[in-house]
Amino acid sequence: MLIIRPAQNKILAATSREEFLHRLEQHLRKYFQAVTTPLSIKELREIIERNWKRAEKYGLSSELGAYSYLNAVFTLGEDFPGKCQELRATLDADLSEEKKITEFETHILRLLQSANFL
Repeated sequence: MLIIRPAQNKILAATSREEFLHRLEQHLRKYFQAVTTPLSIKELREIIERNWKRAEKYGLSSELGAYSYLNAVFTLGEDFPGKCQELRATLDADLSEEKKITEFETHILRLLQSANFL
């Protein structure tokens, strides 16, 4: 049987977290180049960390939830929950994370289509 001591568990958690942040950075730099190119690694990390915490407050705690929320941030701006009642209502709704992500992304697509972004 494998036994992981608390100190080892902390190291694994930190490594996993760091890998996740790196994947998010790569994703954002790939799909939001115009916004992320001028940002330093530190600046991008600060935006990611700040908005990852916000996503978790809305119940988007999985990796997919974080990606979904950060995509919205880089598409609509960090203040989007205060500007769009429909998106805010979805984020505040008592839904499973999977259902919340689906509705959230559907609302974003409708919003972008109505603004002729798509």
